[in-house]
Amino acid sequence: MTVTGLNRALRLVHGVGLAEADRRLAIATGMGLVACPISNHRLLGRTGPIRDFAAAGQAALGSDSRLTGGRDLLAELHFAWTAGLASSTELLNMVGVGAARLCGEPSRGRLAAGLPADLVVIADDGRPPAAQLCTLQRSSLRLVLRGGRPRVADPDFGPLFAATQTPWHAVVLDGRPKLVASDLLTPLIAAGIGEPGLYLPT
Repeated sequence: MTVTGLNRALRLVHGVGLAEADRRLAIATGMGLVACPISNHRLLGRTGPIRDFAAAGQAALGSDSRLTGGRDLLAELHFAWTAGLASSTELLNMVGVGAARLCGEPSRGRLAAGLPADLVVIADDGRPPAAQLCTLQRSSLRLVLRGGRPRVADPDFGPLFAATQTPWHAVVLDGRPKLVASDLLTPLIAAGIGEPGLYLPT
């Protein structure tokens, strides 16, 4: 694969067929890579040049389709980390500030007054936050906020749903009780679509 007309505004997706010379040129130009490692590994038996782009701060992590990729972004993080494709700190950047910058969303990936309150809360186990993120399961997320409103949470965050007037359903997710914002479940229920690991008590 030969690439021409590179500039720092371009983004490669996958980049598995990138030649060595083009890889060096793309990084030097400031071009970004959006990597989907599980999908690439399953379909092609190899991944793109994630390590080099990540070291340069020019990589973001994607999940591709569930048909070929992982179940979610947490699965992609764990795979990339255990495969040694990037360090935990680099991977945090690939789903946080660095990814936001590459996607043209500088207000994302960080917390500050006036910015969208998008965040997750986890139980601290004493390791560096980046290392914890790379080993998380979705059921281990204590709270997911989007735009300051709870989307998924452990039951003890029930008062937050009430305070933000967010309707919720009690569910079991991968064996753990959770509260889920009703508008996330309504399309699944209406279409009769099941989600593996998600149980809605009757």
